[in-house]
Amino acid sequence: MLLKIIFFTLLFLMMVIYLLRILFAKKYFEKIKIDDRRKIDQKKYTVIQPILSGDIRLKDVLMRNIKNLSEMNFLWLIDKGDDEAERIVSEIISEENCKERIKILEMERVPQDMNPKIFKIKESLERVQTEYMIILDDDSIINTKRIDELSMYEDIKGDWLATGTPITMEYRASGQNLWQHL
Repeated sequence: MLLKIIFFTLLFLMMVIYLLRILFAKKYFEKIKIDDRRKIDQKKYTVIQPILSGDIRLKDVLMRNIKNLSEMNFLWLIDKGDDEAERIVSEIISEENCKERIKILEMERVPQDMNPKIFKIKESLERVQTEYMIILDDDSIINTKRIDELSMYEDIKGDWLATGTPITMEYRASGQNLWQHL
């Protein structure tokens, strides 16, 4: 009987904590509502993307970000010898208004003891010439309806970090990701 009381008490407390989390999250997001008139200056941002071929949607995803973020800079990190990625990137760069905004960095083989994405990003950081950077997977599309929320952090002195990750594999399989739902 005592175990049942403890179980139901803990269950009740977990439910209360869960509801409090929802309430506090709701209050937080109401508090940070952004002024729709404040836009980021896209020219102050560089999107860093390690790119690997193999995803049949690669060109479409990259093109959507390029078109949706018409003034933002891009730094694409491609493995030397990834002919398919090089072909896709060459096709995109030939598009109007792309050549000036996209820089390609061909990467040497990543040391075996290193995480490939971390290694590539670390090697590319010194090439970023803008005030801000966005590190993005090559299968993610930034939600342009929400990108201007970054403006609320731009006045912060010092470094800051905003993150976004895909919620579940179903989003990737369906061609959607968290950035599209924010």
